Amino acid sequence: MSEVHGRGNGDERDCMLRISDLRVSFSTEAGLVPAVGGVDLQVHVGETLAIVGESGSGKSTVALSVMGLLPGSANVSGSMNVDGHELSDCSERQMNEFRGSLMSIVFQEPATALNPLMRVGEQIAWTIRNHDAKVDSKEALERAEGLLEQVGIPNPRERMKSYPFEMSGGQRQRVVIAMAIANRPKLLIADEPTTALDVTVQAEILDVLRELSKRNSMAVLFITHNMGVVADAADSVAVMHHGTIVESGSVDDVLLHPQHSYTRLLLSAVPRLRVEGESEVEGKDSSRTSVVDRPDGSIVQADHMEITFGKGKQAVRALQDVNITVGESETVGLVGESGSGKSTAARAILGLHALNGGSIRLFEHDTAKLRGRAKRHLRASVGVVLQDPVASLDSRMSVFRCISEPLDVHMRLSRHEKRAMVAEMVDAVQLPSTVLDRAPRELSGGQRQRVSLARALILKPKLLVADEPTSALDVSVQQVVLDLLGSLRDDLHFSCLFISHDLAVVQQMTQRVYVMKSGRIVESGRTQSTLSHPKTDYTRKLLDAVPVANPIVQRQRRERMAR
Repeated sequence: MSEVHGRGNGDERDCMLRISDLRVSFSTEAGLVPAVGGVDLQVHVGETLAIVGESGSGKSTVALSVMGLLPGSANVSGSMNVDGHELSDCSERQMNEFRGSLMSIVFQEPATALNPLMRVGEQIAWTIRNHDAKVDSKEALERAEGLLEQVGIPNPRERMKSYPFEMSGGQRQRVVIAMAIANRPKLLIADEPTTALDVTVQAEILDVLRELSKRNSMAVLFITHNMGVVADAADSVAVMHHGTIVESGSVDDVLLHPQHSYTRLLLSAVPRLRVEGESEVEGKDSSRTSVVDRPDGSIVQADHMEITFGKGKQAVRALQDVNITVGESETVGLVGESGSGKSTAARAILGLHALNGGSIRLFEHDTAKLRGRAKRHLRASVGVVLQDPVASLDSRMSVFRCISEPLDVHMRLSRHEKRAMVAEMVDAVQLPSTVLDRAPRELSGGQRQRVSLARALILKPKLLVADEPTSALDVSVQQVVLDLLGSLRDDLHFSCLFISHDLAVVQQMTQRVYVMKSGRIVESGRTQSTLSHPKTDYTRKLLDAVPVANPIVQRQRRERMAR
């Protein structure tokens, strides 16, 4: 049995969530599959308890059990008590009343929680009136405006009229949080609420949750796989592995003095920023290639790129005089906040966005002048890996077909030759051959991303564009994928444009870096010197927002920023 008591000295009377011997299994055609095996935990008023673990550890199953949102195939036993209400005895009607009022949840992807056809103010007002019929429309809208102000959205009165698609990812997540606290719940469950956000927006969302917990005396159950987020957000922490809690205690005790080998494994896998002159971790020397600001033999040479979306007063300059070069066998980083233009620049280089000005040369060819067979040949020389392997792999295809599809498009091979090339690439990305006949949905996140890598590299491209390739992965899986990508780069000698908001990962993987803000390059240079000695306030802001798995450092940062 796994036991977590939140605060070691917490008063029993202020215990908001008490879980006792929670066990969850799922009925499948193959029989019962256990997911959670005897979990005990408590979260007190005004406390944030983080449950941390890799995908499949059972942490989200615990959260969904409390909310009563598990599928019908779930078998649940044990006790779950929120503010004196025993949830395991509640009917579905009672749970509907409790959800949103007694307890509420914030999920990872705000786009799935918001109605794209309703203005955000109306959605928050509907949430209020759905739980309190006595509130009229005018009062509900006034409260909605106040909630947007509480969660830090500027110009809340104007933003009330916005549709979700008109807001950034961070703003949408703030709206979801506003909806979650609209009826003043006593327990807030935050399930990976910052995973899809860049570091600065992530830091702001964590500040919002911390302030709301204190102001509303609200207990928070925080689900995450990010140890840096745990250090920044939590008072207490429970580490889950294979459905049980293997270690728990105060955030200082667990992160600074871990006792369990699995906790130490998670902490060792967290990428961290090095200062200049600090020795590299063995096998992770990112500076093996000697480079200058504009290397000879450029694989990519993008000059003065300009892209404008929309027309007239609605026009947005997405790229403004952007210059990017990538040399032979070089890995170049592109970093910045959401909306900075980094993915737009990458899509322009890939030929997916037309330029309004400037030029792009790939392998010494002006891409604007290429037609027909020449353009097709150039595309075969570029591989792409995206953030979400679920979205980039066709769920109707087998893994073999996903990987071999580029061969069908660009080469004429016999089935035997195709099988041999796919087998070679599957071995290169360290996957067993048994995955070839399976569907992508049957694989783990890390395995799916390896399939994406195999697909991107099957044609032996000269350039790989990797757009947030590890941000959706657990830290231990992330490190394995990064090590694999580094080793493939060394073996296959391709160049790489590496886009990420994780500066520690960029430092590990790249030789040079471009920092983007509002469609412009604001700083560039050798990665190590740029991140160790930033010249712009914006780069310093990005660096300060990177969470580290040390609660003392995180508290010092917050105190420094509050001055």
